[in-house]
Amino acid sequence: MLDTERPHPKTTPLSQLANEDLPAAIELLKEVDRDALAILGDKMESLIPLAEAIAATLYAGKKIFLCGCGATGRLSISLEIFARDGLLEGATPGNVIGFMAGGDAALIRSIERFEDRPDYGERQMRDLGFF
Repeated sequence: MLDTERPHPKTTPLSQLANEDLPAAIELLKEVDRDALAILGDKMESLIPLAEAIAATLYAGKKIFLCGCGATGRLSISLEIFARDGLLEGATPGNVIGFMAGGDAALIRSIERFEDRPDYGERQMRDLGFF
């Protein structure tokens, strides 16, 4: 099992906390977010080449595709919106495209194993103008 498919060890009691002590549950989520930001802060220098490549791609008039399945798919769609909302200079609806395996239906209800369907992934990419 991949690490990304495992529950976060700190959030094991989250459901119980949410039912019994909502402020504690929210604090736990904040703690996990702070941990993630601290790790990211330690890696900022190594992200510079990625930032430069993204800027060069947009400057060249090309597109950036953000994709994932499940939570990472929802994140890719959120990042698209944030990018166009000022997070990424030069981002437009036509050049930063976020999507997820399973398409829009997967936003509402989990569609298991769609990320394992290359034929559907190819169709999604083609429909989005990747090819």
